[in-house]
Amino acid sequence: MGKGFLICYNLEYMAKQHVKKKRNKAYQGAEAKSQTRPTVRRYEAVARGPLGEWWQTKKRPLKIGGGLVAGIGFISWLIFEAIRTVF
Repeated sequence: MGKGFLICYNLEYMAKQHVKKKRNKAYQGAEAKSQTRPTVRRYEAVARGPLGEWWQTKKRPLKIGGGLVAGIGFISWLIFEAIRTVF
């Protein structure tokens, strides 16, 4: 290992020392962006009838409730069949 290796190593080491760190702290104060994020509302421009509009607004809770009812019904049916088979 001659002087050439040592000089290259030192230059590479020196270059790595001058890398500027990235800022990961949120800006505060008057120049900062607004503190509250804007609310994004998405609207669909679709002409629906009253039933279609009702389904669009109630779809998610009804699907969750229907899934729960179906799951509980299926489990209770399995328990009923297991008890009927044993006795």
